[in-house]
Amino acid sequence: CSAGVATNKMLAKIASAMHKPNKQTIVPPSGVQALMRALPFSRVQGFGGKLGKTLTAQFGDRVLTLGDLLHNVSEGELTALFGSETTQWMLQTARGIHSEPVKDRSLPLSIGCSKSFRQSNMLLVPQHTQDGTILKWLRELAEELKGRAATDLAAN
Repeated sequence: CSAGVATNKMLAKIASAMHKPNKQTIVPPSGVQALMRALPFSRVQGFGGKLGKTLTAQFGDRVLTLGDLLHNVSEGELTALFGSETTQWMLQTARGIHSEPVKDRSLPLSIGCSKSFRQSNMLLVPQHTQDGTILKWLRELAEELKGRAATDLAAN
């Protein structure tokens, strides 16, 4: 499990994705500016989709990172394209300022189980589909998943 520790939720999420798997990353207040300066805007929630496509189409190589957004484009240019509210959100985000609260979450978002096979092409070998090997593993995984779901349902 990876974790990020920072002054706000957005920075902690970014930090947790930096050193996967099983690493913890701390972003002290003194490191926020350097992190955000080099961070591709596409790595930040909210900058994907239509907003990210518009930034790329309008500014091209002028805006690849959040630092570029702060230094290579004027606030007026952004406001003309996105309006005042979205522009202020983008600039605050690029500075590492974010006020969304962390919400407690006690229920798991997902339950899963898996099986690693020694041969990466096991599913492609006709013998394994014909002799029932794959079906056997699918049944076992389904039973394990059923048990985990039942345990979670009883606990929550």
